[in-house]
Amino acid sequence: MKKCNVIGLDLAKNVIQVCKISSDGELIYNKAVSPNKLRQLLVKEKSSIVALEGCGSCHYWGRLAQQYGHNLHIKKPC
Repeated sequence: MKKCNVIGLDLAKNVIQVCKISSDGELIYNKAVSPNKLRQLLVKEKSSIVALEGCGSCHYWGRLAQQYGHNLHIKKPC
């Protein structure tokens, strides 16, 4: 099985929390970014698993991530 980095997104209106975990399980970064910066980040990152919780805007961000070659995992809220 190919190991991939994981990019976790906590979506909000103006600030999105983004954390990246290496394929070895080490935290690479955890930062707050604007929606515009998130778009740029998705473009420049190598193919990764993008994980996010289901919400109103998750499908928009999911389609955008897939467009740039990322694998998408959406978790349904409890």
